Amino acid sequence: MNIIPLLCGLVTVIIIIIAFIYDLTEPGTSSTPTEVYYSVTKENGKALKQDEDNTVLNGEHDKLFWFIQVTDMHFSIFRDLKRGPDLIQFCQSQISIIRPKFVIVSGDIVDAKTENMLGSQQYLAEWKIYQQVTDECARVVQGQWFDIRGNHDVFDVPHVNSSNNYFKRYTSQKKFSNQTSYMFDFNTGYGRYTFIGIDACLAPGPRRPFNFFGRLREQDVNQLLEYTHKSRNSNLTIWFSHYPTSFIISPDLRSVMKRGIAHLSGHLHTLGGHVPNMYTRQKTGMLELELGDWKDNRMFRLLAIDHDLLSFTDEVINTWPLVLITNPKHALFLAPRHEPLYRIATSTHIRILAFSPSLIKYVNVSIDNIFLGSAEPVKDGLFVLPWQPASYAKGLHKISVSVADSQGHQKTVEQPFSIDNSQPNFSFVPKLLLMMNHFVVGRVLFWSIFLLWLTILILLRNCYRIRNYLFISDVRIIDSVCGWCNFWIMLLWKLTQVDKLFYIIIFICIYTGIGPWFIGEFLENEIGAMFVWGIVVMKSYIPGSFTYFFGIFQFITFNIPLTFYVSYYFDRVNYKFQCWNRSCHNRQNNRFWLPTWWLAMMEIPFICLFLFQFYLALTGFPKAYGIMAFYTCPVRTWSAIFLVGINIYTYQLACRDPPVMRRSPSQDR
Repeated sequence: MNIIPLLCGLVTVIIIIIAFIYDLTEPGTSSTPTEVYYSVTKENGKALKQDEDNTVLNGEHDKLFWFIQVTDMHFSIFRDLKRGPDLIQFCQSQISIIRPKFVIVSGDIVDAKTENMLGSQQYLAEWKIYQQVTDECARVVQGQWFDIRGNHDVFDVPHVNSSNNYFKRYTSQKKFSNQTSYMFDFNTGYGRYTFIGIDACLAPGPRRPFNFFGRLREQDVNQLLEYTHKSRNSNLTIWFSHYPTSFIISPDLRSVMKRGIAHLSGHLHTLGGHVPNMYTRQKTGMLELELGDWKDNRMFRLLAIDHDLLSFTDEVINTWPLVLITNPKHALFLAPRHEPLYRIATSTHIRILAFSPSLIKYVNVSIDNIFLGSAEPVKDGLFVLPWQPASYAKGLHKISVSVADSQGHQKTVEQPFSIDNSQPNFSFVPKLLLMMNHFVVGRVLFWSIFLLWLTILILLRNCYRIRNYLFISDVRIIDSVCGWCNFWIMLLWKLTQVDKLFYIIIFICIYTGIGPWFIGEFLENEIGAMFVWGIVVMKSYIPGSFTYFFGIFQFITFNIPLTFYVSYYFDRVNYKFQCWNRSCHNRQNNRFWLPTWWLAMMEIPFICLFLFQFYLALTGFPKAYGIMAFYTCPVRTWSAIFLVGINIYTYQLACRDPPVMRRSPSQDR
């Protein structure tokens, strides 16, 4: 077989994959909207047209409010006991100065992990920490406190009305009758702003780790559609939940949410700080904004709606001064479908929110490195400076604001802006994380690996002239690679010709894809079974999501290495046996000859594979779902034991005379 067709095929596959990823992550038509969801200020119940809108972003403190988001607090009775006191201190020292209209907590209120970090359950003491925090903060926070459940908040929670559902008793959401998703309106004299909280937690809520993805059932989606209909006449609609939409299993969720200007979430913890600015814009035009966690990073988000333009900044506690430019808005987060961006072009003043516990000495403003002047204070942290937006009518520009207070704290904030709606691009990694449907990705990857591996083995078994399918190249370097590939192809082909070994390998692969992995206590006193395609517990079926990634891991670390090891081990042992049996006196000069000590060394991969599999069997599922998950785990525990048996059996088959193969390489000529 010539190497060129193979390379062409590989390049084609790579191009298709890149095109698929690009289609998922490119901005689509959001920058040139065909459907506008924003409703300009109403008069007598009728929406005004753009040319009838006389609202001006001027130097007055009007049509402006702000609020705060916090996420992933993970209050724990075992680790970092300062998370609760730090949040109380944040309320007393920062929120009391910022004075937001309300606070949104987007899930993972408690940690709910056992002391060894492997198990999970609800601890009443952790919820009482949260209750103490909200009680203390209520004394200084004038606005309301809204919260939603995260996956940690439903570990070992069978249903909403369960006695384990402490969220129902110790949070602000208890005032909402449905106890799951809900909506609330913030009404002002200049408009109505709707906030919809999405509870996408699993029901029943199994213990970790198979609780990483959220799920919305049909009745949940219908409820969200009802909320969407009720919010049609709102100035802006903002969604919030614990999970980003890319981690929620739901039919067409983003289409349901398309009227929202933004979705506020947490859950990913900025991937341990590796993706600190995890933002993107969905194809519907909705902003997807993941916030870093309180747990380790003590992050919070300040959001402001100024004349129906949404701005925000993500900050770490105890950093002063706090600065947010609301006009001109950050160009990256322009939402043409959802907000009146033309108001930036007609504005008369640059508008800045600046907060500090001490007197602010100056707020200096520069655009494109040209100093414009110092903004003047208006009221409640608002500073304004007259400007001429027509001077920046084309393309992207940069505004820089430097703020200093009387205690010597200084901060400079820079951001791009545009008058003609020009926008920079979001980073690729956040787009990939927040736009791809990871449940679908995991499912497609697993079944692709599953079917591809089975197909390769079956095709090799039915290949009558294997030498006609080996790789050939005239290029020296490529020829070396081809030789290495041909070596393993021949070994796999020989393995597939041994009936018993072939059927054993095929059975292991098929069982991984369709059989139960283990039986365990997924909830307290509730036994369930885990399959790669889902979990069955409490007479309920939870679709597979994170389970597919466990399946991929199992194939890569066990099924495929096992096949290669058995093929190599069988071939070498069989050759040594045949050589001894035929009295090969010239074996020392035979390049395929292997001494006895080398055969012993071949057991090292087997030992490593066995120890790794047994380690996973001991420390994985049993720690999370009880000791039953160890004894009733064919994929991990039984596989480790089975590995010993197949190693012995392979040796016995390889030492038989005549050979047990259906056909040999000599018959294949």
